[in-house]
Amino acid sequence: MFRLPLIIITLIIMLFMTSPIQASPLEATHAPVDSTGVANHMVADFALLASLLDNAEPCGEYLVIHQFRDQESAAAYLTAGFEADLACQLTAFLLTYSPDSERLVVIPSEFIPMINAADLPYLQVRLTSPETAVVFRYYDDCYQPGDRYCYTIKANLYEEHWKISDLQLAPVIGK
Repeated sequence: MFRLPLIIITLIIMLFMTSPIQASPLEATHAPVDSTGVANHMVADFALLASLLDNAEPCGEYLVIHQFRDQESAAAYLTAGFEADLACQLTAFLLTYSPDSERLVVIPSEFIPMINAADLPYLQVRLTSPETAVVFRYYDDCYQPGDRYCYTIKANLYEEHWKISDLQLAPVIGK
């Protein structure tokens, strides 16, 4: 008599152990992306770029960079906020090696706008996916009265930090 309940309990346990469990699979959910966080990362990335130039010292007709020996090390520094290809393009556009001073020097030229904290209210963030964002900043009367330019900054999320992948400044036609 004591064996019958034991057999029934054993059968029930075996039934649950061998039957497939119909639990719903866990769906991957992405945390909502904070557009303010994206904009703040952009400001930090541009601050990194500005710090590259802030340490330049006048030497003759050039501004000399003492922090880095070559473009490769400067580009490596920028990869904290810019994707590697863009970091290389930026350093190639901004810096050159001067045999006279045996240092990197800043190439005098017009450059892209630098985004800082004062720009935050003017930044428009569009998320194209949980890992990709496009930020727009419009400038009025940029080069002449009445003109309008759109600065487009694309970024990708890498380990909780938004790195800039592309920069474009283009006139807005027919504003």
